[in-house]
Amino acid sequence: FPVTILWRKAKQGLFARTDNRDTISEVDKTVEEKINLPSSHYHSKQIASFDRFEIKKIRWVRGSSSVEISKLDGSDWKFSDGDQTKIDSARVDSFLTNLQDIQLKKYLTKKTSIPSDPSSVTILLFGNTAQDAKEALSLSLIKSAPNLALGRNSSVPYPFELAIEDYNKLNVFKQTLIKTEQKPGEADKLPKKS
Repeated sequence: FPVTILWRKAKQGLFARTDNRDTISEVDKTVEEKINLPSSHYHSKQIASFDRFEIKKIRWVRGSSSVEISKLDGSDWKFSDGDQTKIDSARVDSFLTNLQDIQLKKYLTKKTSIPSDPSSVTILLFGNTAQDAKEALSLSLIKSAPNLALGRNSSVPYPFELAIEDYNKLNVFKQTLIKTEQKPGEADKLPKKS
């Protein structure tokens, strides 16, 4: 059941009591600083919340084109369109980590619309429930200014602002995912024995 806390500031300190009890308690002064923070301070600033190990498919959509990858056994991924080019699993893991860790700059009002634009990308994550792939997350991002992007998460009613660096980490293209063969550099070569 909800309980209301009543606060009172006096010269001697900060005091509180709940609406269902008559006991008055002195409260640590650091609590006052926390009470005075705006409510937006307590909102989760993560743009996405999901279990990365449950993700079985990722799709990036730009207008009428899309890139989709599906998880194989273990940590390997493949392109869903039949392309046999090898995918760098470390880059996919890095993408999922970034998606989980990136913090938004601030929430916008519900009425803020996100315009459609060729630079916009929609990221769809799918988890595996039973035998059907289920959408776990839909995230739409658009570059809106030189240092700013706007976004909308399907599970949150408010759009948000995102740093352009974070937008760039999530705006993944097919060529970004392709595994490249690395040739040993000069520093990696072992000296010949004499």
